[in-house]
Amino acid sequence: MKCVKSSVRKDQSENQDVLENVFMSEKNVSQSEKSVINEQSAMLKASISSENEKQVESNVAERQKDIT
Repeated sequence: MKCVKSSVRKDQSENQDVLENVFMSEKNVSQSEKSVINEQSAMLKASISSENEKQVESNVAERQKDIT
């Protein structure tokens, strides 16, 4: 009987270890996904900022042309 209880505890412990490893793997993937999303977001913001600068320069050039 003691041997069976010990075996069950060992199995439960191994199952818990496996579940913890799966959870940590999912957590790491989630962090990696967040990192990729943050990187993509930063690139998009930089692109939008660049486009905005070009538009401002274009608007300024047009207004200066209209003034002269």
